[in-house]
Amino acid sequence: VEGERQRMGSPPVLVSYFDDKAVCVLTLNRPDALNSLNPQLVRDLAGVFKRLRGEEQLRCVILTGAGRAFSAGVDLSDPPSGVEQASDHPDALENNPIHHMSRLSVPIIGAINGYAITGGMEIALACDILIGSTKAVFKDTHVKFGLAPCWGLSQKLSRLVGAGRAQYCSYTAASIPSKMALEWGLLVMVTEPEDLMRAAEKMATQIASNDRDMVIKYKSVLHAGLKMTLGDGLTHERRVGERHYGA
Repeated sequence: VEGERQRMGSPPVLVSYFDDKAVCVLTLNRPDALNSLNPQLVRDLAGVFKRLRGEEQLRCVILTGAGRAFSAGVDLSDPPSGVEQASDHPDALENNPIHHMSRLSVPIIGAINGYAITGGMEIALACDILIGSTKAVFKDTHVKFGLAPCWGLSQKLSRLVGAGRAQYCSYTAASIPSKMALEWGLLVMVTEPEDLMRAAEKMATQIASNDRDMVIKYKSVLHAGLKMTLGDGLTHERRVGERHYGA
């Protein structure tokens, strides 16, 4: 009944645009449940990101949460299938939002307005740039509840903040407030709560004002390089440069 009411009423993911559809704003929209992740929200978020890949005028996406939280993680009363979300089978990947976020060619700004816990933190880490309000709090509670990470937290966090800090965060399930997240480099900017979306929209507008093809190419080169040694990454950059300049 609750799921049907959600479908008939306000959708679990709100979608809006500005700058002639150059910027899309996605809002996780289960505020009464702290935007916790149930099967419907996960499916809808995956579907929205899949659809955005086909929008040729799109230049940037902002992802945020309604109410007090970005996302409090898995809804333990109605969780998505862990087996499905961990699977690389094509049918399972259709409902995996992280998979579709990783395939989006334009930058994703995560505007972290409150709690980003476990699965919510993994969605945040799937964004390209994270900014947060002073109320932003990150927390990895996989070990507290006996949950296995399958959306990338065990691999991405250490690459962003270093192995020691990542292990502290994940082994203790300690809260990482906005000030600490900024010091660690997890957030690039912290604002007052009322200024967060204005800052995200300003950043998105700056991105959207640049050459779209080069932003897409730059993101592709940067992300490819994160999977390589520095030497291989530099070689890859030169090969992309040669193709760009017609060599």
